[in-house]
Amino acid sequence: MLPDASRQGSLCATPMTPSLPPAPAATRRQSIDLLRFVAAFGVVWAHMQAPGMVEGYVALALFTILTAFLSLRSLARRGPRWFWLGRLVRFGLPWVVWSAFYLLLELWRAEDPRMALTLTDPLRLLIGPTVHLWFLPFIILSSPLVLLALHAMTSARHVWILSLLLIPAAMGALWAHDRIAPPEPVIQWAFAALPFLYGLLSAGGQRHDAVAAPLLFATASCVGASLLWGSIPAPFLLLACLLFEGLWRLPLSHPALPALGQLAYGIYLVHPFFMLVWYRFAGGWSAIAGAFAVFVASASAAWLIRRLPGGRLIA
Repeated sequence: MLPDASRQGSLCATPMTPSLPPAPAATRRQSIDLLRFVAAFGVVWAHMQAPGMVEGYVALALFTILTAFLSLRSLARRGPRWFWLGRLVRFGLPWVVWSAFYLLLELWRAEDPRMALTLTDPLRLLIGPTVHLWFLPFIILSSPLVLLALHAMTSARHVWILSLLLIPAAMGALWAHDRIAPPEPVIQWAFAALPFLYGLLSAGGQRHDAVAAPLLFATASCVGASLLWGSIPAPFLLLACLLFEGLWRLPLSHPALPALGQLAYGIYLVHPFFMLVWYRFAGGWSAIAGAFAVFVASASAAWLIRRLPGGRLIA
């Protein structure tokens, strides 16, 4: 198995949900592009075990919130046909392509290639050759929740009711993450449950002028988990929710921001490769230097891949 982010437990995340066809320019929030790019840096920082790496929980949660938030907005705006097509193209295809890439890389590095091809845990089929790919099948399999959330939140009253009803579910998933520590990728999915639900509720709250309801959901779930069993991720999850609510509405406008936001997906997908390169040739350097080097290399690679024929479908 590749010595990448898989050793960081649930600190493995992914990019935001793109959809087809491209959103109208008038609806684009460039603050979200900035959040995507910053969250990508936070994931790389955490995986490189730089100082304050536990704050990677915030980056991972931001990724997940943005994915759910944009998913529900895309579904409401374009309907289920484009929603499902976007899921298959933007998550299913990259999962296949990058799984093949990392499998070939692992075969090349392995002393006994047969070991790399041996499936000892069936759950690995829901991940791929390297654990950071867990996010892609998670998004595909969670798609029905987006459909259910859109149909359930048809008024402000419904947003409030759903926010209250989902508090036990979010706390239960976080309890399983903290206390049971299930195998991969279930442990990552348990961590992602609360921010994913929050992203859906936040999108519904925006549509029906009930923005306080998702905040109540996040606060009650995270504070409850902290008080009941001292959950370590809970404060970081709450911070991510508050950062999202406080920053995504900022009236930012700069030509570079959309381009930076588009790199987040590719940075996430390729950064384990550049981690291997760094540890191979410069492993004795500081983790801070490594985090910046891996991030710059990953961003550059993502930029190049997106300029290849078909590259935008996989990065």
